[in-house]
Amino acid sequence: MNEMPAVFGFPDLWSKSYSDHEHFYQVIARSSDVAAEIITSTAADKREAVSTLGSLASVNLGSMQDIVILVGNRRGAGAMKLARSMVEVAITALYLERNPAEVGMFLDFAHVFSWNCLQQSENDNPGSVAPQLRAQAEIEYNRLKSRFTNSKGKVRNTWSTKTIREMAEEVGFLEHYKTAYKLGSDLLHAGVAGLISHELDWDLEALVTGHGSMLQAVSSLYNVSKLVPAELGRKLEAQSKEGNEVRQQYVEKRDRDRSGRPSAK
Repeated sequence: MNEMPAVFGFPDLWSKSYSDHEHFYQVIARSSDVAAEIITSTAADKREAVSTLGSLASVNLGSMQDIVILVGNRRGAGAMKLARSMVEVAITALYLERNPAEVGMFLDFAHVFSWNCLQQSENDNPGSVAPQLRAQAEIEYNRLKSRFTNSKGKVRNTWSTKTIREMAEEVGFLEHYKTAYKLGSDLLHAGVAGLISHELDWDLEALVTGHGSMLQAVSSLYNVSKLVPAELGRKLEAQSKEGNEVRQQYVEKRDRDRSGRPSAK
């Protein structure tokens, strides 16, 4: 007996989704190739700032691929939730690019996070954490907790004293925070605005936001490394420019379709 092949998604939607955003899919494919080249070219660089930004860029490259899958299956709202997280990664990458002295804080907070998780696990299920693991985690936590302790003696629950909005404002990314990040947050948290927003078409916005956020994270990696071939930098800049041009074309076409007005000659 022949079994039906496994299908993850909605094949009937794939061709139409591709034709609707064909040029942008092509731009994303080319940009992803350039991003992968830059990430690969910095993989052997063990400097903290480079390896950290390489990880952030890799996250956004993977998320871009996820968005393509979702939009290809007409799951634009889900894709926009991912795009929102990509904006946060891009802001973090750009902030660390501009403030490399804070990379250590970003990395060291892992020990605070790990200790809090182990504490929570032990509280919920006593005896679930191996004593040796707990002891080692406590040593690292005690070694670093003063770096994250405020004037009242409380250890904060984030790596930076600044909010993501404050970081966005500092690095000139505030408009992206106020639009794509906020809209994605509304969808993610599903308040009344989010529920209404789930009825809208987010396909193009998710592709555009994801593409820009991926390129920003990779640009930060490129700028910090200073060892990536200049040719890749030129390719990266060209992909950013092409993405903006194609996005503008789609926006103009969408607006014409909505208004029913012919294009200007």
